[in-house]
Amino acid sequence: MNRFLRELDSWGVTADNSIEGYSRDVMLFCRFLSESRNGKTIWECDTEDLRAYKRVRLYSGLDSVSVGTWNRSIAALDKWVTWALYEELLTKEPFRYADKTVMTSDGPRTMRVNAEHVTDPEDEPVRFVTFEDYLLWRDVGLRGELPEGGRDPRWRGRNGERNAMFADLIVYTGMRLSEASSLLVPEIPPLVTGRRITGDVHLSKAVTKRNKARTVFMTLRMLRSLHHFIDIERDELVARRLAEGVYAGATAPCWCGERADTLSRSAPAAAGPTRKSGPRSGDGWRGCAPMAAPGNRCGCGSARTASR
Repeated sequence: MNRFLRELDSWGVTADNSIEGYSRDVMLFCRFLSESRNGKTIWECDTEDLRAYKRVRLYSGLDSVSVGTWNRSIAALDKWVTWALYEELLTKEPFRYADKTVMTSDGPRTMRVNAEHVTDPEDEPVRFVTFEDYLLWRDVGLRGELPEGGRDPRWRGRNGERNAMFADLIVYTGMRLSEASSLLVPEIPPLVTGRRITGDVHLSKAVTKRNKARTVFMTLRMLRSLHHFIDIERDELVARRLAEGVYAGATAPCWCGERADTLSRSAPAAAGPTRKSGPRSGDGWRGCAPMAAPGNRCGCGSARTASR
C-alpha cells in the first residue's frame, strides 16, 4: 500500500491535497475492514464490504459524509484497483462495475463506473454570472459602494480596493485563487506603453495545478490597477509594518534583480543589478519586506508564497 501511495503521481494524481485525500480514504477503508469486517485486509475485500462501508459512511446519521466525499473515496479505491491489477497483486476486480452513459462536450459517452458510485443531487450545470452582476458585486460587496454609486456610510469592511483588485485579477486573467495569492512583485509585468496592450505573467509550477507552469495575460487596465496598488497602497502598508518591526525576524532576505527571473538569497551581486524587495525610500529601497504582490494585512502572501 505504501508503494501505491508513493506512485500516485505517476497515475495521474499529482496535487499534494489529492494525494493526501486519497491516502486518507484508503486508510479509512482499511480501518473499517479491520474493525468491522472480521479483521479483513484490503486485499481480501469484495463488493459486500464496500456496500457495508457505504452504509456506514453515507447513512450513519450525524457522522455521515457528503455524497461528494463518498465519491472521492470511490475514486481512490478505483485507482487502487487499477494499480493493483496492473502490478498483478490482484487477479480480478474486487468491486462491481457498470456502464453508464454521460454527456460530454463530444456528445454521449459510455463510461465504466463503480456500482457504489452515487449521483450527487447537488451536481447541477454550472451557472455563469453576467459581467454586469459581477461589477455590482465587486463595487457593493467589496468596495463598500452604494448600488447607484458613492460610498456607503454603513460600510465597515477593510481593504476594499485591495480585495476588488484581487477579484479583478482572477476574473480578467483566469488565475486560480492559490495562483493569484502566490503572485510575487518581481513577477508583475512592467507597465509599458506603445502597441503592447497586454502583460504576460509566467506562473511557475510551484503554484499551479498539477505542477504545470503556464502563462496568463492581463489587460493594460488591469496592469495599471495592479501597479497602482503596489506603488501606493501596498507600499504604504509595507512601510508601516516595517516601521513596526514586523519583518525584523527575516534572517535570509531575498534579493531580486531588475529581471523577474533573477532572485538570490546570497550576496546581491549574484543577481546582477539588484534591489531588496521592500518599501521605497527616495530613489532606493530600505529594509527587508515580503515580495507577495496581493499581501494580507501584514503585506505577506499565502503559505504557498512563503514556500517559494
